[in-house]
Amino acid sequence: MPNTNILVQQSIAIFFLLLLSRCAMVGQTNNHHEDAIIYLRTQFYDSTGKQQFVDTLKIWYKDSMAIEEIHSINLFTDTSGRSSTKYNTIAYRFIDLRNKIWIDFNDTAKNANIISMGPLPEVRFKDAGWCFYSEKVLEIQGHPEALGDTTIVGILYKKIRFSLKGQDPEKEFLIGYLQPETQSRMFSLEKSYSESINAVMKKLYNFKKANPTIPYASMEVDLVSKTLPYKIQTLFSSWREISVKTQQQ
Repeated sequence: MPNTNILVQQSIAIFFLLLLSRCAMVGQTNNHHEDAIIYLRTQFYDSTGKQQFVDTLKIWYKDSMAIEEIHSINLFTDTSGRSSTKYNTIAYRFIDLRNKIWIDFNDTAKNANIISMGPLPEVRFKDAGWCFYSEKVLEIQGHPEALGDTTIVGILYKKIRFSLKGQDPEKEFLIGYLQPETQSRMFSLEKSYSESINAVMKKLYNFKKANPTIPYASMEVDLVSKTLPYKIQTLFSSWREISVKTQQQ
């Protein structure tokens, strides 16, 4: 029998709390982005750099709309010390940037039941998910330190070191990896500074000053595909209609 049962409501929300970040609405968001399947990966490490936990938030995007697969995470440790993880999907969150509304559905069917709904938050979702549309999810404190360029798997990145607003730079810092491009700006982990140098932050690592060479957490945006399955495309059309109807009520 497991001796530990920890329910985690989407580790991405926990990581944002660790980073002392906040999610705020963008006044004039550029909602243009081509169709995409995005994976947002969050990882945690022990003091030696060994990966302890990894989670993936799946996002489908089309024409100012997104669907996020929200799930709970059960971590088990048995009496012999062996660990296991179980993921349970709890909702499919439809995000409508035009109408500034989110709706949680219980399934990916056209006639799926609505679990809950509300206006897009000014702070953060209460349970889970990523406010990818906001430029204030991560706010850099002061001016970042340029660490030069690096190449990973044939891709050139600019590295910067920085702290977040509200963080004590004497205790922790982050290193971000920025790719020179502009088309994926909406899914940049950090937006304001990245936009100023025409780049997109694709990766970031969080360090404590007490252990400055080994990160305790990381986050990465991965563009998996620019083609959406037919079922997802039709789902966007159906759920947009529902979103519009709720605004008219």
